[in-house]
Amino acid sequence: AHGIEEDYEAEKRLIEYLYTYEGVRYLICEMSVSAGIILEKYIQTGEEELLTGFMDFIRGTLGCNQGYYQFLQWLCQYNMSLPEEERMHMFGLDVEFQQDMPIKALQMLDTKGEPENLPEGALKKAVQAVRDGSSQWYELLQTAAQEEPEEAEAYYGENWKWAERILKNQEAYLQFVKEGEIAEAQLRDDNMAENFWFVYDQFPEEKFFGQFGAYHTYLEYTASYGAGMGYRSFGSLLDQEDSPLEGKICSILLCNGSNTPEWEEINRHIAILKDIKLEGRNMLLSLNERRSPFVEEEIWQEEEQELPVCDYIQKIIFLPRMTKSPVYRE
Repeated sequence: AHGIEEDYEAEKRLIEYLYTYEGVRYLICEMSVSAGIILEKYIQTGEEELLTGFMDFIRGTLGCNQGYYQFLQWLCQYNMSLPEEERMHMFGLDVEFQQDMPIKALQMLDTKGEPENLPEGALKKAVQAVRDGSSQWYELLQTAAQEEPEEAEAYYGENWKWAERILKNQEAYLQFVKEGEIAEAQLRDDNMAENFWFVYDQFPEEKFFGQFGAYHTYLEYTASYGAGMGYRSFGSLLDQEDSPLEGKICSILLCNGSNTPEWEEINRHIAILKDIKLEGRNMLLSLNERRSPFVEEEIWQEEEQELPVCDYIQKIIFLPRMTKSPVYRE
């Protein structure tokens, strides 16, 4: 669910715990690559205008609420309290839904003083378009990448790999617009997986914690949450056979205990949870540990298969209350 105050508090506790006890330093998020670049700089520097600018970019979406704003402020303050060499880093993996965001991120990646000294050509036109905030930035930068790749890499330096990633991400967004909502789920998950492997290749020895909508996190196919037959979620794409992370993914489902469709959906599949009396307590259940009834008895039934619940998710966090966060700056 989006914009739930208790959910943000649970995410804070998870981040603190995983950082302290599991050495997790890298956060992956259901936001665009460009958003990740903007917020990564924010949590390293504390420049408030980066955060307020980001919130303005997402205005009108479900994520534009006061609780999310305060959560990001907390994340920045927590991160800056850590030793500089041990701070966390964050990355966005989703497509570029907010079209002003990639321009802002590319402007941040351009650390040169002035582009006037560039020779006339595709790169100079692209750089100027980005600096001007022109809607032609994608076509021009893509042309520069194709016609003047060495010059582009020399101009952006180490940041060029991220500029290229934004280009690829924008291409995925344009494909999404072309194909429509029918292709949305699988296209987004495939794209998030590709972006994750780009990040993972740079930090193959590190641990990651991701925050995503529920149906992106299942490790096996499930018809829940309206996913079409054969849909392969982001989590399952990372955990698939021959993946370097096979068997190393833990899926934690966060569930609010109010009378909501999400709660009813979970109870429909896992009957034993109907008998749990939360009594106003937050609760974490581990489903995949030895002698767990979810391993030995409980199954999640689908049309053509029966699999243990813990094949889909390994932990569930129950939060009995559900408080909607007000819209940001309203």
